Parts: sequence; structure tokens; C-alpha cells
Amino acid sequence: MKINLYRGTWFLFFTFHLLAVSAQTLTQEMVDVRLSQVKNKTGRGNRNEPILKLTVTTDGKSPVTYTNIRLNMKGTTSIEDITGIKIYTTGDVDIFDPAQANTYLKLGECKPMNGDFDCRLNGEQSMTTQYLWITYDISEYAMEGHLADAEVLSLSTTGGIFDLSETTVEGAREILLSCKRIYAPGEKGSKSYRIPAIITAKDGSLVIATDRRKDNSTDLPEDIDVIVNRSTDGGKTWSDAITIARGTGRYQGYGDAALARTQEEGGLICIFVGGTGFFESTSEVSNRTYICKSSDNGQTWTEPKDITDQLFGKGCSDSVRYDWHGSFCASGAGLLGCDGTVYFVFAVRETAARGIADISNYVYYSRDNGETWHVSSCVKQDNGNEAKIVELNDGTLLVSIRNQHKGPRYYATSKDKGQSWSGIEEWPEMVEPGCDGDIIYYTSIKEGYDKNRMLHSVPAHPSKRENVSVYLSYDEGKTWPVVKSICPVGSAYSSLCILEDGTIGAYVEVEDGLGYYSMYFVNFSLDWLTDGADHFIANSAREE
Repeated sequence: MKINLYRGTWFLFFTFHLLAVSAQTLTQEMVDVRLSQVKNKTGRGNRNEPILKLTVTTDGKSPVTYTNIRLNMKGTTSIEDITGIKIYTTGDVDIFDPAQANTYLKLGECKPMNGDFDCRLNGEQSMTTQYLWITYDISEYAMEGHLADAEVLSLSTTGGIFDLSETTVEGAREILLSCKRIYAPGEKGSKSYRIPAIITAKDGSLVIATDRRKDNSTDLPEDIDVIVNRSTDGGKTWSDAITIARGTGRYQGYGDAALARTQEEGGLICIFVGGTGFFESTSEVSNRTYICKSSDNGQTWTEPKDITDQLFGKGCSDSVRYDWHGSFCASGAGLLGCDGTVYFVFAVRETAARGIADISNYVYYSRDNGETWHVSSCVKQDNGNEAKIVELNDGTLLVSIRNQHKGPRYYATSKDKGQSWSGIEEWPEMVEPGCDGDIIYYTSIKEGYDKNRMLHSVPAHPSKRENVSVYLSYDEGKTWPVVKSICPVGSAYSSLCILEDGTIGAYVEVEDGLGYYSMYFVNFSLDWLTDGADHFIANSAREE
């Protein structure tokens, strides 16, 4: 067996080379067939989800006319989870995008069945190398955690029947409550989308913020918009984008948004930076920090307000921060503390030095819903980076910090609301490749739930940005005994939220073979995360 990672449409492939055996004299020769299986997640209601890829190599002497494929749904947990099967070819293009299925040649379709069955095909291809895709439509009522799989017994053309010596490969696609692409590179006139943030508003709607990187995938000072979308049905459908900060050219863009609630009715705050890039910023000509606010759970937003002079730079009244050179907020979730304070963690360049090792971390916070801002003492001096913050039951602040050197993730705590901080410690079970992640409180005994539960997302890989996973802690971040992958392929930044029904939402950057990241919303339950060992119990007292 040879295992390859193909960058199709967010595909992890396990590949076998299969020698074809012909029962007839052929008008063309099929030299080789490679059967590859998609292994990443899918979601309820998804259509045209690739399950298997067949790479067919011919001698190229004449076109191949496909007539039949013999299948078995072996490995599929329940055929009731699948509502339809379709076979497509993308010619000699090794990419399948479910959203573009109507642009591909559909060779045939059939209903799910038990046992071996035939799916009639009708289509011709003349390329030396051709790609066929077996796709499933997933039921809206499919069971979370069930698998979708298939095996290919034979492939027929007008030249004969080819019995495959190896009919299946390891792996299957696991069904989640939702696994939905929100943005793909090239859509709506933008070459790239990056930098996820997600939050559940007070009315239960989901709100996401994204960088619309119009010309390329590079950070500021490129021309970038901050856009917001909203869902009122748990992530099944999303509103059109609202541009809350529109870039108007290089050095005039915005990006790196984070979201938090405020104490106000329907209140949300989005904080982001703009202008010059972080490493180009100086105390004289600094990158700027902005906020936009919503009082209707993300439906409308104020114009960007520049708060930089309250934080650092030549407009700042603080004699130390007056000389700081730049800062930016880690995208994702901010924090609304129990006392109404809004917190975000920033990466800061205190001097003119431009190295990664010269970044420190500070907390910016507001006690009046974003009108005025204050700065904590230093959380981590040097070798800091993107970081997130949560509040523990006793009021302690916990900051999780990206390990720029790759390895166990850093953290620090403060028992006096950021006036002082503990020494930097590491989570040995959370080894990451130097990447932004998210940390949120899930359930708290203090709020009447049965257990303390905290969640953390980050790529679970020592050196590569892939395999974004979610960790679960029962002791307020001391240990992380549970971890499960939500994206086993190339994937990077992620943000977490809790839906009204107690399930977990994630907004994730995913590599899917289209050149840049695509942005996916993923939804799953605590039962799935813990393999059935733990269950969410609604807090009736809190609901009242």
C-alpha cells in the first residue's frame, strides 16, 4: 500500500495501485487504476460529497467510453444516511469541488443499496489520465458519527469489464452535524479568505468575522476587508456578507478580527487592526486598532472607531506605551468577564526590533463596553504571539499563547485581573505547530451545569498546520485528557462557539486544493467529541 496526501477538495487519500484485468479484447488499454478514499469529515445535508476517487490511466490511443461501475457500500454504517449516489468525471483535473458539481460530466447515478449493485454509466473521455469520483448525498437526518464508505468491484467500458484486484482502501468519511463551506478562494471577487472568528450572540444567532483578502492571501498592509455573516438556524444557512471595514488599497486595509459580547442588549464588539503591517509599524506611523459595535446581535454595525491612542504610539498619554511600535489582536474569541469587562489579548512590538522573538503579549480591556480601554501588565515578555483568554470560576484570567517555536502550547494566569501574571507554563499534551487557536469555557459548575468543561482548538501536529483538533478539559485548563480531530488535513486558524442547543461550533481555515484556504463551519456534539463518554445536560435554571 502507498499512502499519499492529495490536495483535491479537502481530501485525505489512502491510495492503492490497482492492476486492471480485462475479460475481453480491448479497443483501448487501461494501463493503471488508482483507487483513493477521502477521509475527512462530512456533514448532514451535504450533496455530491466525494467518497472515492478513481485515477484511470490509459494508453491514450482512443477515447474511453464508460458504461458501468459495480459498487458495494461496505463500510457505510447505515445506507439510510445516504440519499443518492452519483458518479462524475473531472477529466484530467485532479480536483472535485462539490459546489461546482454541475460543471462536471455526470456519468451516472443510482440509489443506495445493500450488497453488490451496478450503476450504469454513460460518458466518454479521451485523456491519458482521467479522474472519476463516487459521490454521496448525505441525508439531513444522518446520524452523527456514522461513516460513509464504498468499494469498487469493477469498472466497465465499451472495451470490456475491469475487475479490480483491490476493491477498497482504508478509511471512510465521518458524518458530523454540520460541515459546511462558507467561503472558497476566488468567490465573490476575492482571491482569498482567511482569519476566522465566531461567536454566539445573546439571541442565539451565530456571527462570524472573516478577512476578505482581495488580491492575495498575504497579511496587512494588503487590501483587506473585514466582513461579517450571521446565521439564525444553527449554521445551516448564512446571511450575505456585511462589510464592516472596507479596504481601499494597500496600506488602507483592515484585518485580524476578534469578537466578544458586551453587557448591552444585543451587544457585540469586533476589534481589528488596519493600515500598515504589524512588522512595518513604528511608534510614529503605527498600525491602527479599531472597533465596530452592534446592538442588534450582529445585524448592523457602527463605523470603525480608532482606539489606538488609548493603547500605544505617539498619540498615547502613557510614557512607556508612547514608544511601542505595533500591536494586533489574535483573531477569534474575546471574553466578556463576569463583571462585564471585555478582554482581548494583543501581540505587541515594544521596540523597533522586527523578529518573531521580539513579540510580547498584553491584555487590552474595557469596563464600559468598549468606550475606553486599558492595558494590563505584560503577560509574556518576548517569544509571544497570538493568544486567547478565558475566565475561571474564581475570577482568575487564563491566557493561552501560541508557541512560535512549535511544541507544547504556553499559558499564564492572573489572579488580580491582569495587574500581575504567573510565570509561563506549558501544556505537554497540546503540542502545536505555531498557530492561532481558540479557547472558550463550555459549561461551568458556577453557572449550574453538572461539570466544568473548557474547550481549546488548535492543529494537533508538532510541525505542520494540519489536523485541527478540539481538546476538552474538566479541571479549568490544568489538563486536557480528551482530544479529537475535526479536520484531519491541512488546516490552520480556528475559532469556537457554543450553540443554543449545547452543541459545539467551529469556524476553521481548511486547505482544499484551490490555492488558498477555504473557510468551513463545523458543528458537533459533546457525545461525539468524547466518543459517548460525556453528555451535555441543559441548565434549566440558566434557561429561565
